[in-house]
Amino acid sequence: MSYKRNYSVITKSIILIMLFIVLITLINFWGPDIYNNFIMPKNEPVIITSSMLEDAVNISKLSTAKYKYNGIAQLYENEKVKCNVKYNAEVKAGIDMKDIAFNINDADKIITVTLPEIQFSSYIIDQNSLSFIPSDSKVDLKAAIAACEKDSLDEANKSKDLKNAAEENLKQTIRALLYPLLETTGYTIQWG
Repeated sequence: MSYKRNYSVITKSIILIMLFIVLITLINFWGPDIYNNFIMPKNEPVIITSSMLEDAVNISKLSTAKYKYNGIAQLYENEKVKCNVKYNAEVKAGIDMKDIAFNINDADKIITVTLPEIQFSSYIIDQNSLSFIPSDSKVDLKAAIAACEKDSLDEANKSKDLKNAAEENLKQTIRALLYPLLETTGYTIQWG
């Protein structure tokens, strides 16, 4: 299968700016609530629980990276290539935030965060942009879209760079969400 990636600097910059805006929005929205509801006076011992941390990052599914793919998928009939389909897809990398696990060491004031595996989802940006080779191929549109989505997900799962970028963005998001709680209690994050 032939596959082309289109990683333009502008696209990456826009994605990073959008993630930064989302982080700032989340911090502004949940930061005061976390501080008011979970932080105790300085003279009392502070106890952080896993449920407090889970509440702080409870935003369900979080997309940590988004990339556009231009690829070519192959459709098969009787184990032979029937045709090739050129497509444009968008792949999102993310997790379900409820799958994050927290292990708290109160003695050393360390919170070990265990992240779930990054998951990918894909959708075809524009069904009208599908190009069939040969062009006179009679293909079921649903089958073509399914093959294109599978192809883009296969390519995304092979990309270590995409997974690493998504994981790093996820770590930054978790740090930002937990910052108000960690800053006032003296706990630090460690990744498990």
